Amino acid sequence: MPASITIVCPECDKQMKAPPEVEGKKIRCKGCGAAFVALVEMEEIEEIEEEAPKKKPASPKPEPKKEVPPPPASKPEPKKPGKADDEDANPYGMTFEDLSARCPECANLMESEDAIICLYCGFNTLTREKRRTRKVKDVTGWDVFFWLLPGIACAIATVLMIAWIIIHWGPLQGWMGLDPERDKESWSILAVALYTKLWTTIPLLFLIYKAGRFAIMRLAINYRPPEIEEKSKK
Repeated sequence: MPASITIVCPECDKQMKAPPEVEGKKIRCKGCGAAFVALVEMEEIEEIEEEAPKKKPASPKPEPKKEVPPPPASKPEPKKPGKADDEDANPYGMTFEDLSARCPECANLMESEDAIICLYCGFNTLTREKRRTRKVKDVTGWDVFFWLLPGIACAIATVLMIAWIIIHWGPLQGWMGLDPERDKESWSILAVALYTKLWTTIPLLFLIYKAGRFAIMRLAINYRPPEIEEKSKK
C-alpha cells in the first residue's frame, strides 16, 4: 500500500497529496476552497494494483503415476518341422573371401603358397612338428679335439694295418732271413706261410674297412661335436 495518494481538484485541477485514509471522504481544496469528495485517479489505481504483490495460484500437486504392469509375454508358437528349421531367418552374407595360405598352427599368413615352415611359430607343414628354441653349451677347442680323437686313432690304426699286410706279403721273409727249403722244420717259417698270411689278412681287411669308414665319417663328415642342450633350472 503506498504512503500517499494523489487527489485532483475538480474545480481548479490542482493535484494534492493526501494519505490513503481520506479516499471517499469530503475534503476542501487548498487552492480554490471548493469542497469535493476525494477520489483517486485511474492511473493511480493502476499503479497501486501494480505495486501490490501478485499472488501466484498454487499449482496443483501432480497425481502419482500408476504403474501399469507389463503385458504377459506371449509364448512362442512351436515351429513346424521342415526345411525352414535348417535355414537361418537372417543369414549373414559373405563380404570378403581370403584364400591365402595360412599356418595351421597359428593361423598367420605363410610366406608363399609353396612355403613349408611358418615364419611366426616355426611349424613345419610336412612333418607336422613345431620347432622350439634350445639353449646349448659353447663348443670349446678341447671339445673339438676329444671329438676328433677317436677318428684320428682309427686313421692311424688303418695305416698301420695296411702297412703290416704289405710287409707280411712282401719283404718279411727276406728280413727274417728264412729259406723255405732249408728251414722247413723251423717254427719261424710258420710266420710267412701262406695259410698264416690268409688268416691274418682277412680279419685285418675287415678291421681296415670298419676303422677307415669311422675315420672318414668322424674327420671329414661329422667333424663338429654335437650340441649339448643345457637343462633349465627350475
